[in-house]
Amino acid sequence: MKKSTLYLLMLIMSISFFPSTMTAAASNPSNTPATAPSEVPAHVQVQLDRLKEIKAMNKSDMTSSEKKHFEKK
Repeated sequence: MKKSTLYLLMLIMSISFFPSTMTAAASNPSNTPATAPSEVPAHVQVQLDRLKEIKAMNKSDMTSSEKKHFEKK
């Protein structure tokens, strides 16, 4: 008898907690991702340009130490 009461109590608690956490997560605006800024900062643009330059390089004739140099940056 005690086990069935315990199981019933656990079932009621789990049913009551699950919908409340689901609605709290859906209505919380802090969980939504921020919109991307329309303007990229200058230092970020410099890094993106450097990344594009490195990707455009022909790395097949480089030594392994030269390749590692680009991985660190």
